Amino acid sequence: MARVLVIDGSAEDRDVCASALAEEHEVQTAFDTRTGLFLLTAESWDVVILDPTLRDEGQISIARYVQELPQRPELIVVALPADVEHVMDTFRAGAFELLTKPIVDAALQKAVANAAQMRSLRLERRKFDERNRRQRRELEVLVQERTQQLEQIFANVPGMLYRVVVHPDGLRLFSFVSASCRELLGVAPERLNEDAEVFDSLVHPDDAARFEHTRSLAEQTRTHLRFEGRFLLPTGRVRWLQCVANPTALTEGCVAWDGILMDITERVELQSQLLLADRLATVGTMAASVAHEVNNPLFYISANLEALSDQVGNLGVGQLQPLLREAADGVSRIENAMRDLRTFVRSPEEVVRPVSVSKVLDASVRLASNEIRHRAQMEREYQGDAMVRADESSLGQLFLNLLIIAAQSIPEGNAHANKLVLAMWVQGPEVHIEITDTSPGLPVEDLERAFDPLAAASDRLRAGTSLYVCHRIVSFLGGQISATSSPDSGNYFHVRLPVCAKPSDDVRKPTLRLVQDRPVRVLVIDDEELVLKAFMRTLEGHEVQCARSGREAIEILRSEPPFDIVLCDVMMPDMNGQDVYNAAKEVRPGTQERIVFVTGGAFTKDANNFLNSVANKYIEKPFTKASIRELIADLRL
Repeated sequence: MARVLVIDGSAEDRDVCASALAEEHEVQTAFDTRTGLFLLTAESWDVVILDPTLRDEGQISIARYVQELPQRPELIVVALPADVEHVMDTFRAGAFELLTKPIVDAALQKAVANAAQMRSLRLERRKFDERNRRQRRELEVLVQERTQQLEQIFANVPGMLYRVVVHPDGLRLFSFVSASCRELLGVAPERLNEDAEVFDSLVHPDDAARFEHTRSLAEQTRTHLRFEGRFLLPTGRVRWLQCVANPTALTEGCVAWDGILMDITERVELQSQLLLADRLATVGTMAASVAHEVNNPLFYISANLEALSDQVGNLGVGQLQPLLREAADGVSRIENAMRDLRTFVRSPEEVVRPVSVSKVLDASVRLASNEIRHRAQMEREYQGDAMVRADESSLGQLFLNLLIIAAQSIPEGNAHANKLVLAMWVQGPEVHIEITDTSPGLPVEDLERAFDPLAAASDRLRAGTSLYVCHRIVSFLGGQISATSSPDSGNYFHVRLPVCAKPSDDVRKPTLRLVQDRPVRVLVIDDEELVLKAFMRTLEGHEVQCARSGREAIEILRSEPPFDIVLCDVMMPDMNGQDVYNAAKEVRPGTQERIVFVTGGAFTKDANNFLNSVANKYIEKPFTKASIRELIADLRL
């Protein structure tokens, strides 16, 4: 059922329309335009039947008014065939259909039904359009929200997201680059979108060929792309980046590579540090092992030379004395070198403790002396001494690196004209160490990149294991390091380290009475026969018993009367010094306090920790007859 408004000046025509439509529709009539306009304004209509010849207000105004209504009804024009001009004006105003008078009921009913259906369809379409507009607005809001979320995700992703489209002719174009490109590569995303070659130009020259090979292989096989290498940013900074991408086939033979570029500089730096630490630990362990193997024969060679010198003196063969003194001098030099070497080869896991700076400096100078003496005169300017909390190996590595770098900056062949000055002084809570030289100086660009582990170091810096290692050591110790250079003043290295209190001197002092000048009972435990023989000669005049293993020593302690002193090697294949110490507490309580440990270079973490944990004395091979007799004379039982 439709609501129909009939506006016609003819009462007969109004009645015909009302009669024809009343059965199926709700019909109301108006005899003039004023009444018609009022009813159009007051109520909602589906169909309006209009006689275009009405003149009171003008039929054109009614037709146009109908078109402007919010719920616009359909307009049917009913006119005489002679009223063509009025009909055309009405159709130009938007009329739906024309019926001619006299009115035929069937035609009128059909026209009204069509108009009502058209209006219904139009209203449905209007609802549909409105719904579409509303949904479109909702989608736009949703898209905006999703876009903001994606932008936030892209910004928070630890890397640069991108898409590169590779065309069949090899042309590469970036179709998407996330905003993090600016922070990661130092260039705006628009630069990559404009020119893809900008990305290739950022790859470090030393890694460019490898990158091109990796990318070409992935593009040819359309497989996963993975590359790790250095990128040289516009600022000159070097970053290690990882590039990972997967291919997607597009139309017309194009391939899209969707990937992510991530900063792995910190990971590479950590890996290099771990690799360096592992290498230093391995070298340190090997060097300590070598020192241990050298010190054992060095001990009995030294002891035998000392015994031989005494016998030659008693026999009056004076011409052999110079030879023996020269041999003893050579042994002494080897002893000093091995003692300095042990400063640098302790386990990197050694417990940090107070260390004398001057002692480590002197040991570093001695080890670097071969590099220094052919290039410059060495001068030391120490204003007192200071203690720092460190392990000797790291501190020694620091000073040795700096000395070697400074020395190798000076050309060989003119040592008398060049100087290398090592200065140390304490100022407030810090100890300052300066190393200066009269070299032409290292290149400024080398020093600017020296503390960066990813920069390609020059041969001179690489020879000193690089200043970066020095920087890491100083940072770990809570200090600071700086380096400058100029052709006029040479190199200048300045290290500042926090000082600590000097440890108490009585940590390892014995507690009971002095042994008088009398023979004492000594048990010597060592797994090398020649070392035992050297002990026998060195301890001549005392009651000495030897044990060739820890187990043999425990049996002797169990069965023999107590010994005044037990000299026990730390490193033995069967039972080591710690095992002997623990077993002695069980089989002969109190004996463990009389053990003096002998070491040719304890090179394990457990051995070092054990020696630091007990109050027992320990002596390092090689040692002289006088030193071992002084040890016995000072022993408190």
